[in-house]
Amino acid sequence: MKEYSFEECDLELLKEHLCNYIIKNGRKYTEQGFDIRFGDYFLRIKYNHKIYKIAIIKGEDERYWYLKPYNKSYYTTNAKDYNSFELVIYAIKENDSLFYKNK
Repeated sequence: MKEYSFEECDLELLKEHLCNYIIKNGRKYTEQGFDIRFGDYFLRIKYNHKIYKIAIIKGEDERYWYLKPYNKSYYTTNAKDYNSFELVIYAIKENDSLFYKNK
């Protein structure tokens, strides 16, 4: 999958996920240390003093969560279901523990 700019994201689907899942679970994310904000074309998530940007992009006739940075690159996972956002949260935690804790 190619690297994307956040302006290429599926903004309508991102808003749908935001309204139907992320906001409803916002308290849980706050309690885990996440600060989630809505940017122009993406979600801005702050976790352990690191900033991540997340969007939904179209690739190969599917929609994907697109997380950047992730291990000096990016991470994608299918955005088919609302609860797929949990995989993004897991990836942020994993990235933080693997690539920042030892520095």
